[in-house]
Amino acid sequence: MRIIVNNKKEEELVERFLTLAHDYNLIDELEDIDKECCEQSMLEGDTIFLESAICDALVMVEPDVPPICIDSDSVDGVCVTCGALTNGTFNGEEMSYEDYLDMKSSDSNWQCEECYNKRDDT
Repeated sequence: MRIIVNNKKEEELVERFLTLAHDYNLIDELEDIDKECCEQSMLEGDTIFLESAICDALVMVEPDVPPICIDSDSVDGVCVTCGALTNGTFNGEEMSYEDYLDMKSSDSNWQCEECYNKRDDT
């Protein structure tokens, strides 16, 4: 299986997920959940191919593909100026994984809307 992502950080994220999926037998867990459902989604033998896909996955970076993004409401942060907890972004736009990591880093300049606007007023 080939998985194409936008950048190196996304590549590392997906590789960590695939490692966990393999190490903790995620496919077996999904098969058990699928059997418990009213309508079984997976066909007999699907798990063998999915396990192979996870084990042999090749994650590739191609900057032309769109980045992995999350909805702005899923973003929580702490203002570096006043320490306020924030939720979402000012503009309501999606946030890429790379931007999310930057926001969560120790040298982030993430600010609440009030502190951000005060900066513009000076």
